[in-house]
Amino acid sequence: MLLQRDIIHFKKAKEPKRLSKRIGGPFAFLHDLRTQKVAKGTRARVVFAQGEHVILFRMSESSTKLWQADQDFLRQLESKGIIETEPYRSDGMKPQTQYTDVQIARRDEAWKLIEPLIRSAPRIYNKRFRVDAIRSQASKARVELIRSGKADRRKEKKGLAEGSAERRIQNLLRRYWCRGMTPDALIPDYEEVGGRGQRKNYRGSKEKRPVGEGRQVCRITPEIEGVFKKMTDRYYKGKDRVSLKFCSDQARGYLATAQLNKDAGLELRTGEEDWTDKVAVPSYRQFLYWYNNSGRSADDEKERLGPSGYDMAKRARFGSSLSRLFGVGSRFEIDATVLDVGCVSLIDRESYVGRPTLYLVIDVYSRMIVGMYLGFENASWHTFGIALRNVAEDKVKFCSRYGLDIEPEEWPVRDVMPARILADRGEGEGYKASDLVAKTGVIIENTAGYRGDMKGTVEKRFDIINNLLRPILPGAVAFDHMKRGDDDYRRKAKFNIDEVTRAVIRAILYYNNHHVLSGFKQPKEMVAAKIPAVPKAMWNWARSNGQSELKGFSLTELDFALLQTGHATPEKKGLRFQGMHYRSAELYEGGYAHKTGAANKQVVSWDLSNTSVIWRHRQDGSRERCELLEDYAAYKDLSFSEAHKLRLEQNSRKVKAEIASSVAFHELVEETRADLDDAEFENPQKLRASAISSAASNRKTELDIERMQEQLRRELRARNFDRAPGTTPAKDDRTNPLNATS
Repeated sequence: MLLQRDIIHFKKAKEPKRLSKRIGGPFAFLHDLRTQKVAKGTRARVVFAQGEHVILFRMSESSTKLWQADQDFLRQLESKGIIETEPYRSDGMKPQTQYTDVQIARRDEAWKLIEPLIRSAPRIYNKRFRVDAIRSQASKARVELIRSGKADRRKEKKGLAEGSAERRIQNLLRRYWCRGMTPDALIPDYEEVGGRGQRKNYRGSKEKRPVGEGRQVCRITPEIEGVFKKMTDRYYKGKDRVSLKFCSDQARGYLATAQLNKDAGLELRTGEEDWTDKVAVPSYRQFLYWYNNSGRSADDEKERLGPSGYDMAKRARFGSSLSRLFGVGSRFEIDATVLDVGCVSLIDRESYVGRPTLYLVIDVYSRMIVGMYLGFENASWHTFGIALRNVAEDKVKFCSRYGLDIEPEEWPVRDVMPARILADRGEGEGYKASDLVAKTGVIIENTAGYRGDMKGTVEKRFDIINNLLRPILPGAVAFDHMKRGDDDYRRKAKFNIDEVTRAVIRAILYYNNHHVLSGFKQPKEMVAAKIPAVPKAMWNWARSNGQSELKGFSLTELDFALLQTGHATPEKKGLRFQGMHYRSAELYEGGYAHKTGAANKQVVSWDLSNTSVIWRHRQDGSRERCELLEDYAAYKDLSFSEAHKLRLEQNSRKVKAEIASSVAFHELVEETRADLDDAEFENPQKLRASAISSAASNRKTELDIERMQEQLRRELRARNFDRAPGTTPAKDDRTNPLNATS
């Protein structure tokens, strides 16, 4: 079954077929692929799928051609060899660090322009609706542009009269459908155009409009902003519900008083002139502008209303009820907790390690557990990525790593990603999450702080898994483990991390395939089809009936989207990254070995959990695999944090060994000097010339003495051996040194 983003390649030309009657269906407003003539080499992308019906877009940025087709007809074409399905294209996908600020800004601007149209699928594929929607969006864009003051009215009106805005939106839609249906598809193609500088900010005219005859204009300075903050902190944050106008009046009075005291204010106030014209204070409008741009309104509301009141009246609301979901893949929930089971060491079962961290990824519509992670890494973006990667991973291979043989039907989740992911504000927020959204098109939603009930689906799965494992695994946390006199649950631990992981996988398989969800309210279509409230049954039913928002994503694409990005320094030995060297055959075979140093740094992607390989980014967007050199075999297959810790330990041992070596060498030198002092005491003069000439005879004498000493040592060892218990000398052998007598 074809999924959204799949690409179809016509290996042969397809001739049109004349139909006796018009074919209906949910997309009857489009031409049927059966009646269309398609040339050889044409490529089309599945831009929308609903059950057995799909919408195809001919991949061209110069024209918009959409067809409707059904899955059976496409399977017939594939069996005849007319079409083939291409793998998901990832060429051109680059890390955010390789895009300029201008490119990212243009991408965000373009995405903001067409996002309402994309969200209106499948109506956007109807030409009549699309034309009206494009005109409406162009009109809104024109109004917003003119109101913002960033465009000349005459030029803007002239451009819109010629239809330039409509053409731009149409071209952006084609580019979005043609280049992968992700926000990064809207990145401009130019990379070497223009200078590499910062965009100039328009500061406006230096001249200010008059505010009254003789009246001074107050320009907002950091000192005035400090007064604004001081008065707002003092009055607005309290429970008295003081208004912003009151805070503004206090700030204006404070500033006016300070100016009067500085300029002999008493004389000014008692003089005949209107002293208020001599004082420059900010207006209430200026105060409101500062407050609205200070980013403190949410914090102030929490202080004024209290945590409970804020969550009730002002908190952000993310609808996650079942009634708002289209089907499987509409929303995944992901969260982490500490498992209620302790583990022992993989190396020594007598060493207690602790309780591991469990990540679960849940499909909200079917309650299917689609991914997991269990390990000793704390909850972070790294472990978030491992759990998300497990969603697209082949579950048969994943389970086989832990000694479990399953059939693909037992865990039918692989090579897919959802439309949305609901996560905590911790690991699911930040530039890494934004980078993932840009690369995959998956929307990441965040819950409010301390609002675990907003992810009730995944929270309940933790409770179910712990309840399944707690009675059967040793070392589980008891409900009353803190009670005085009870046994320490940690002393009962028997399983290592691999064995606990195997038990968790078995629990997940049981839950997905056999656990009946009590109290789960199924949709009416599912009830009519008599589908049991079992996660796998509901998952399979929803996919077979087209109630799915799953996106096709290969494991390779997802791996690259989740990798960290950094810089490696070329050196003679290889690419140096995080204190280790990696082999880049392509870089050095191309004559790059002499271009070393920080000025020639290379952009690389790397996996936090494995030091064995990194990927160097080429200029065209592709990447080269660079493996760790053999000199660093001790760090292979470790995580980067483990390798860093190991290097620190080695450096510490090296420093200690060097200190001990220095002390030993100093003692050697001192003992040798002591022997030299004794020798000089016996013969303080230099050797005579005759002693040098008789060196050969002296050497022979020394050799005879050395041999005699060695003979005496052998005889002494023989006598000691003869006296040892259990030995008898040979009496008939008089030449045997064992029979020698004193």
